Amino acid sequence: ALAFHPDGTRLAGSGYHEVLIWSVPDGRLLARITNVAERVHALAFHPDGRRIAVAAGTPGVLGEVKLFDVEDSRLVADLGVADDAFFSVAFNADGSRLIAAGADRTARLFDTDTGAQLGERADHADWVQAIAFSPDARRVVSASRDDTAKVFDLAAQKLVTTFSGHAASVAAVCWLGDGPLVATGGRDGAVRIWNVENGKESRRIGGFTGAVDVLVPLVGGRIAVGDRSGTVRVHGAADGKQTASFPVAKAPTTSLAASRDGRLLAVGSLDGGITIVTLDGTTAPARWQATPPAAPPADPR
Repeated sequence: ALAFHPDGTRLAGSGYHEVLIWSVPDGRLLARITNVAERVHALAFHPDGRRIAVAAGTPGVLGEVKLFDVEDSRLVADLGVADDAFFSVAFNADGSRLIAAGADRTARLFDTDTGAQLGERADHADWVQAIAFSPDARRVVSASRDDTAKVFDLAAQKLVTTFSGHAASVAAVCWLGDGPLVATGGRDGAVRIWNVENGKESRRIGGFTGAVDVLVPLVGGRIAVGDRSGTVRVHGAADGKQTASFPVAKAPTTSLAASRDGRLLAVGSLDGGITIVTLDGTTAPARWQATPPAAPPADPR
């Protein structure tokens, strides 16, 4: 898992029983957040940059969602516990709400100020692998191992639509701008753009190598997509055309994160490498290994 700090100068990544925070683009280790479960599956910075949400767990044993202070790594809130791992976590646009979902098929909504759970839904028949708020925070879209993606209206407390266009597990999902379109990536090797109002597919993007496990929205109506090839491709969401490709590794892409200003893309690979790509191509990619030393280096300041 990877997540850019809102200011774009720091990157958080998952480790074994910890979260690592590096400076960008040089990869200098700044901090390590411990007191988390065995496997960290998802990370999200609060929009104000002061807190980070960690979704983690031990398969078949425990799932947890925690909030930590970014500056001192202090635990701020222990939001939720489940009987299996959490795979995805997201803040709404103003940071007042957080949603998390995972292997127990349940999506849980939390108040980030009080830590209270506000509700939960179990609409899927299998793991919920990814989840995202709409830009206006009125709806949530989820992707599942049951081969579907679903849209839920938070205010009306009802399921809006189910998308069944993938032929296999749906691993990734993101909202595309302020409109009604979302993108999903599946183990069928395709990205599908579809309308949340009616569940109908508007475009299929293919040609990927193996499963599409990760995708993220970019500025300018584009999406970055990672597959098993180690090359990250950028496509226009409206026409599906490929506009760029970045052969960052020889190992499958396991995580992606885009900086808020749309300038940088962080790519995590199965070989343990992290690559920072400048999307306009003006700077050569920076790369480092995510395996940390025994302790963070002293702050030179």
